[in-house]
Amino acid sequence: MRIGSVLILFLLTWPLIGTAQTDFWQQYQSLWSATHDEEALSDGLMEQMESLLCNPINVNDTLHPRLMEIPFITPLQCQQLQAYIQQNGRLYSLGELLFAGFDEKTVRLMTPFVRVEPVEEMLNTSIREMLTKGRHEFLAGTRRILETQRGNRDGSFRGDPYRCYLGYNYSYRNKLRFQLSAEQDAGERFVWNERQRGFDFYSFHIQVSDMGRLRSAIVGRYQLQFGQGLVLWSGYAPWSGFTPSVWRYGQGIRAASAFSEGNYLQGAAATVQLARHLEATLFANWADRDATLNRDSATVRSIYVGGLHRTDLEWNKRGLQSERLLGARLQYSNGNINLGVTAHQQHYSRFMAPYRYRYNAHDFRGTDNFVAGMDVGLRLCRWLFFAEGAFSRNGAFSALGGAQWLLAPGHTLAVLFRRYDTAFQNAYAMAFGRSEEARNEQGIFLSYGRPMAWGVKAEASADFFRFPDLRYRCYAPSHGSEQRLQLSKDFASRFMATLQYRRFSQGRNVTGDADYHVEQVVRQLLQCQLTSQVNSQWTLTTRLAYVHFQGRYEGDDSDRISALLTPTVRGCYILQEVTCHLSRLAATFRLVGFDAPDYDARLYAYENDLRYEQGNTLLYGKGVRAALLLRYNATERLSLGFKYGLFLYPGANVVGSGNTETQGNHRQDIKMQIRWVF
Repeated sequence: MRIGSVLILFLLTWPLIGTAQTDFWQQYQSLWSATHDEEALSDGLMEQMESLLCNPINVNDTLHPRLMEIPFITPLQCQQLQAYIQQNGRLYSLGELLFAGFDEKTVRLMTPFVRVEPVEEMLNTSIREMLTKGRHEFLAGTRRILETQRGNRDGSFRGDPYRCYLGYNYSYRNKLRFQLSAEQDAGERFVWNERQRGFDFYSFHIQVSDMGRLRSAIVGRYQLQFGQGLVLWSGYAPWSGFTPSVWRYGQGIRAASAFSEGNYLQGAAATVQLARHLEATLFANWADRDATLNRDSATVRSIYVGGLHRTDLEWNKRGLQSERLLGARLQYSNGNINLGVTAHQQHYSRFMAPYRYRYNAHDFRGTDNFVAGMDVGLRLCRWLFFAEGAFSRNGAFSALGGAQWLLAPGHTLAVLFRRYDTAFQNAYAMAFGRSEEARNEQGIFLSYGRPMAWGVKAEASADFFRFPDLRYRCYAPSHGSEQRLQLSKDFASRFMATLQYRRFSQGRNVTGDADYHVEQVVRQLLQCQLTSQVNSQWTLTTRLAYVHFQGRYEGDDSDRISALLTPTVRGCYILQEVTCHLSRLAATFRLVGFDAPDYDARLYAYENDLRYEQGNTLLYGKGVRAALLLRYNATERLSLGFKYGLFLYPGANVVGSGNTETQGNHRQDIKMQIRWVF
């Protein structure tokens, strides 16, 4: 009986798990990025997805936590899957996940990253096998802007206009990974001397996993992700505030992105299983950070995270601040309860002394800091509870807590509370919220997702927050809110329509005569996207977006400063994209017309790209964006990539500003990449 049901479900959902799943995932990324006003997506996220594509997870292996490496999978879903397999036996198709409590959209999203196979027996792997039977990957690429930038014309840039990068990666299943990469950004100089050995940036790591009691160990550049991000979280923080899930899965030790020049740890870390449910992690970081010095040349004003060394000014910031970080984590987990304690000690070689402004009275000043905290997670039937608290050396305490409830397949309710102390100091905090350092913030976040009539999937969220103290560009206590709504519908798994609405409000300075007032600025975004899978070869995407930005003053003297209020501005774009998959060639052509006359009305559009080149395209001004992306699989092991992009601004005389300014009303860029896997 069960075999027959599985066969029927497999036949019904076969179009759902066809060859176009990677395209579906890319479309989902574009919808996600529309609600995150950032110009670049995380390299770490892209590499995580690439790693999962190359080494898919066996959904029948419920004893291994790898399934939660997929950003949108929750512990409740993993628990449901485990219970289903225990009761009915292993899965025979991905469509059977619908019986295990997964909704159709989640199944489609996870399809490229999972496989359905019998669970292999755990066999001892020899070192020789790990070193000789793995997967090699070599990657090389270049990029440049065809027009001459000001920095190249006047000699401000030390190097040529090409970005060049090389990368080598070796992996054996999920047990061994080795990576070596080198990069030189456009404008940087390739030179060999005491301060630089050829390329401007190098990265290296070697990682082993699942070696008996040694759960994971890494040497080189890496990331750490624990708890919910209050004590220690580096790298990307996936899906904050977009899906109905607000709980984060801390993956512990992770390799750093190959070409990311900031936000990494450098040294060694290891996780060892002490007992059946108890494991410990030790980590050490010693890295030279770029920094801007004060006039005394002895103290540091700020850490420079741009990673660019194109001009003499940028070059002179290189490696001026040495950082040491030592810490440990002890974690207990028995399946339903997870309890962790984390602490780390940070030391700088130079005294941190940022300039004093109205809003940064509580910034870290000194050479040493200590942060410790505890996190807990509890699963009860369809409920997931989680919380984390942390304190810094100055005694400030920050905390967050929340719960998720899986009412039924596709029905998810979540709530999260947060209270971050104004004086909390932690350079490695990346918790849920508006403040990157998890401080000076209080708020509550609610989200709900459910299927509706006629096959419509609805996801809604609301975030209400306040800042008790001053902050950048807002010199008074302030408040804000964000509401999001997304409606989506699949038509016979060949046509998908999505409608998004986002309203964001927060306080911002209005500058008067030697005085400051605070206005409440409101940004509203409406976006509609239609994706049509014509057949296995052709995909069409049409997207329209509209943004409305305005400010208003909520005080009693609005007449006096009415002339200073932020004027109402609007922006929009219309996008058409065509993707074609032939036997060896994949081509994507995109054309975007946009009108965003003010920076507050700017828009972002996720753009498919070559590996390590993906990100959001900033649409600002009035013009046209055209892009052509080609991927050619010359053989099963060798692939070539090429991309041409054009910005056209009718009526403009220059494009860009500062050292990146180019003459004329257009800007062109080309990218080339070669990838060899063997």
